[in-house]
Amino acid sequence: TIDLDTVHFDSGGNFSTSTNGYTAPVDGIYFFHGQVLYANDSTFNAGERTDIRIYRDNALIPLVTTIYFPDEGDNYTAFFHAKMNGIMEVTAGQVMTMRIYQNTGETQDLYAASGAINYTSFGGYLIEPT
Repeated sequence: TIDLDTVHFDSGGNFSTSTNGYTAPVDGIYFFHGQVLYANDSTFNAGERTDIRIYRDNALIPLVTTIYFPDEGDNYTAFFHAKMNGIMEVTAGQVMTMRIYQNTGETQDLYAASGAINYTSFGGYLIEPT
């Protein structure tokens, strides 16, 4: 789970910075999006990857997972930006979270320079109640 400690807009108060989760207020069709920016000291080698995953009540939603690989045969040692989005049905009370996974075997840092709070984010909104 990514530590998301700043809320830019949440008119219903449905996002918790302590759990990093959004609790759906009503049954409906929702749009969720997320992005991460790895710092320029992160290294991804050929064949390694990073995934951005969406979970509903701690269960992975595989159709919304985005997987990024560096260019084939190349090592990647600069800023690395990954995004995902998806539309899904959510029941009132279910909690949506974003998590990242990477298989480098080493800790990779997210970009966290002063004023960089918009580079790693998670959000969503109700499209239509059901």
